[in-house]
Amino acid sequence: MKTQNIYITLVLLLAQGIAIGQTETNTKPKRVLGFNAQAKIEAQPKIDAQAKFEAQVKKEVNDIKNATQELYSNTAKHLRHIVSKEDKITLQLLGVYTLQEKLFLKFEIFNDGNVPYYIDGWNYKTQQKIDGTSVLKPGPEPLYTHNRRENKILANTSVTKVIVFDKFTLNKNESFTVQLLEKMISRTPLIKIASKYINTPSQIVIPIQ
Repeated sequence: MKTQNIYITLVLLLAQGIAIGQTETNTKPKRVLGFNAQAKIEAQPKIDAQAKFEAQVKKEVNDIKNATQELYSNTAKHLRHIVSKEDKITLQLLGVYTLQEKLFLKFEIFNDGNVPYYIDGWNYKTQQKIDGTSVLKPGPEPLYTHNRRENKILANTSVTKVIVFDKFTLNKNESFTVQLLEKMISRTPLIKIASKYINTPSQIVIPIQ
């Protein structure tokens, strides 16, 4: 009788252990699947936001590219008087334009000398008179320079550059200075662009393809 009771008890304990094991085994995958599903749900908005951001950046880059190409095809020189000359190197501002919160400055650089001119870079500053003294401050940095690889200007030739900034404005008594830097001989023509040209740029119209 005792032997039979012990046997029955062992069978019951064994059966209970199997049931517990099945419960734990069955619940773990459910928890894992549940977590993964939740993770996918939470990640989806992030993926959508990233895709939207990438599409927006791509569109912005295409818009800038189309705008600069349109500026190159436009040969009108609206601002002939904004020019600086230094030792046969001329820096001339051809126009100030805008498109979708971007500001485009179009320049032409002439080399009337007998030796090549190597562009080392550009300096951008804002200038303001305070109590009769000119105060220079670092200006906004460009987002993009079109034709930036064309940094060697041969003798008796010219190069056109389009420089793109985030749109900005100046106070009435401020100006925006742009200075060209040279690698070797240090000919550095500088021009001042009055605030009225920066604050009221011409709108770029891109033809429908």
